[in-house]
Amino acid sequence: MNKAYSSLILFSLLCANSFVHGLDIIHDPVIYGEDDRIEVTLHPNLTTQTLAAGVAGQVWNRQLIEKENSSEFTFVKESLSSVYNICPTEKFSEQAILPRCTGFLVAKDILVTAGHCLQSSSQSNLPSDVCRLTSWVFNYHSGSETFQKEEIYQCDKVLAFNENLDYAVIKLEKSVSEKQVLSLDYSSPKDNEEVFSIGHGLFLPKKVYEGGRLFTGTGLVENDYSTQSEYIVKGGLTPIGESSHQGNYVEEDETLNIQSYIANLDTFMGNSGSPVFSKETNKVIGILVGGAEDFTYDERNSCYLYNKKTNDREVAEEEILPITVLKDILGAL
Repeated sequence: MNKAYSSLILFSLLCANSFVHGLDIIHDPVIYGEDDRIEVTLHPNLTTQTLAAGVAGQVWNRQLIEKENSSEFTFVKESLSSVYNICPTEKFSEQAILPRCTGFLVAKDILVTAGHCLQSSSQSNLPSDVCRLTSWVFNYHSGSETFQKEEIYQCDKVLAFNENLDYAVIKLEKSVSEKQVLSLDYSSPKDNEEVFSIGHGLFLPKKVYEGGRLFTGTGLVENDYSTQSEYIVKGGLTPIGESSHQGNYVEEDETLNIQSYIANLDTFMGNSGSPVFSKETNKVIGILVGGAEDFTYDERNSCYLYNKKTNDREVAEEEILPITVLKDILGAL
């Protein structure tokens, strides 16, 4: 089977299975150099573990099953290998999958994620609909079996959304501990800066993604509001009246040109919305919004392997939106 044909089959498989997670497939697995993913609970750095407490996974409410006569919720346990035909020899392939996206706390009840995480593959749901149908969990780790009711945070409303720049800011229905709020660095990221990320790549339990570098992209990300009319409010950051999107905000401005950034982090679909941290400061400098595509088909075992690349700058494709884009929006909340 040639590579192009095997990729087409896998894409079809991913699209079919992504119906459960409700995502458009724009970020497929790739490993740069060594596989640097580490379980949060096994990470040797306590500071990194503390940062991870402010990172959450987005779950469809329908996936959470309330136990009878209990305040606990469980979910159907399906492994990555069984759902997506990833070779069982691949790292973490036998772990159960759950979150469809990643997000992170910027205030006790405000969370930032990628814009496409508030869109559905059915193309029929508005961001406000996806918000209403999803919740966020901060403690989905390897071996997790259940969640207490108080550990599940329903999305309350969308505060900001931009499809082109691919960001969203949401309000949770209840507050999380202030200790879990992450620090942001609004200065421009430095080229070749050492970075790491935390999130739910491949819908797996929370991982730390290390060994990465951030590079200045080859162009500009253009922000065109022409497709954002439902979310544009003239005159600055103002609530959208009494419409179905009440409580949503967007930045009212002329077209903005934002410098693009890329990284060589070992991130995946499901990592969308993950915070990207400066290794030097442990502050968030960007949001993961997209990345490289392609798997390798193992003809002998009839399953898929993670695509492998070198760590070279020339092949880095993980797309990072600088957090500075949200400075005015977050400052107005």
